[in-house]
Amino acid sequence: MSSADYWFDSHDGLRLYSQVFAGPEAVSPVVLCLHGLMRTGRDFDDLAEHLARRYRVIVPDVRGRGRSARDVHFSNYQIPVYAKDVRTLLEGLGAARVSVIGTSMGGLIGMMLAMTQPQLIERLVLNDVGPEIDPRGLERILSYVGKVPPVSSWPEAIAQMRSLYGSAWPDLSDARWEKITRVTYRVNAAGVPEVDADPMIGAAAGAAPGAAPRLSESTRQPRPRLRYRP
Repeated sequence: MSSADYWFDSHDGLRLYSQVFAGPEAVSPVVLCLHGLMRTGRDFDDLAEHLARRYRVIVPDVRGRGRSARDVHFSNYQIPVYAKDVRTLLEGLGAARVSVIGTSMGGLIGMMLAMTQPQLIERLVLNDVGPEIDPRGLERILSYVGKVPPVSSWPEAIAQMRSLYGSAWPDLSDARWEKITRVTYRVNAAGVPEVDADPMIGAAAGAAPGAAPRLSESTRQPRPRLRYRP
């Protein structure tokens, strides 16, 4: 399925990017794919191609990642701001109701949208995240986000990925590790791969380590129930 680049300006003037798959019909239901903390929309390349046979699929790069602009104010790297960006994106595309697939941080964004804009969310699929945030997992993430040393080649980048995630993904093939690395890093102007995300995201996460637990606390408040339909 072919896709189109969609550029839009955030509420504070940041230039942001999304890939949009039109779907088979103009009235096709919409799926919104939201990536993790130091990831990009490219994580959903294969899934988006598959889903686009039945759905209109929207795959943004959250601010500071991928083709979206970096924010000079790193304190803006937080869930409420990302959720506001997503609302601006969906309004611009005329998507009044969506099903969200959210990985890690993307799941937190999806939960916040479901809490604050329940009329917007048809379904919510959470991957590698839940309303309860394990402090040990958060501590592990904060230990490396924005802190990985630079690499000088793709083999070094692959080795770096293995060192960070090998314990979580012990059975991946060499080919799979290379594919994951290729969507995590992007070649810079000097021809050297670098992580495709603003390292200052780590500073924002470290400055507010309690943000995720506070979000999980707020999910316990009475909210409109989302309907489940298989």
